[in-house]
Amino acid sequence: MNNSLSIKTKLSAIIFGAVLLILALNLTFNLYAAQNNLRNENVNNMQITAMQMAVSVEQSNYSSNYVEYQIAHNLRMAAIFASKELGPDYKNITNAQLKALTSKLGVSNISILVKTDNDIVVTRASNPIDIGMSTQGWGYWYLALLELFDNQEVTVGQGQALDHFWSGPFEYSTYNPDFIEKWGYYHDEASNYIINPVILNTAASEYVKITNPDQIVERTKEVNPGILELTGFNPTTFGVASMAGDGSDAFKKKLGNRPIKFGTYTYGNVEQDKAAILLA
Repeated sequence: MNNSLSIKTKLSAIIFGAVLLILALNLTFNLYAAQNNLRNENVNNMQITAMQMAVSVEQSNYSSNYVEYQIAHNLRMAAIFASKELGPDYKNITNAQLKALTSKLGVSNISILVKTDNDIVVTRASNPIDIGMSTQGWGYWYLALLELFDNQEVTVGQGQALDHFWSGPFEYSTYNPDFIEKWGYYHDEASNYIINPVILNTAASEYVKITNPDQIVERTKEVNPGILELTGFNPTTFGVASMAGDGSDAFKKKLGNRPIKFGTYTYGNVEQDKAAILLA
């Protein structure tokens, strides 16, 4: 009888233990499945958000390029008008003439660039601070100016190339970083200089702020509280020498050269993140 009770007790214990094990395994499986589903859902949401950001940024770039193209046309017309008034020889041009033309044409500054043996230099300007400025270290801008002087169509991929004219991309103002400048360069075959009108455009500045991807990031975070941050890296300039520790461009150069296109970067793992970006 005792043996029978002992066997029943042991059997009950075994069955109870087996049931507990099955329940524990089932609970563990369900938790794992729930976590896995949640992880997959988060990954899918991030992928969808990334695609939405890519489309939004692409649309923003398209709109920005259209605005730049229209401003470039206006700069070219201003430069053509100025060249007719100034004549073919830069030696006969005065800074006072250029100063008067800025008001007449509705531009911020006008400079005259002349080619030397190994450089292209500002020799006349409505703003005297620009006189003597070298362009040799301007990268593709300098190449564009050389092509203009050679009466060639500008072939650099950035900016807008028109007949006898090239305009660089939007860039931060050297005088006021809150504003955006648009520079144009025109060379008449009959003249011995490039005329360079500049627009310090507050309207363009406001437009860039409105269409900036950072605004899209903030709206995305508002409707997706689970997203803590979205960061867009520029693979060509992220990690370069001019990049500050927070991912900004230490020299406030061209807008298109910003290491961080949108969002923030506060982690400081530049080399590790740069390697990951190059592999992406």
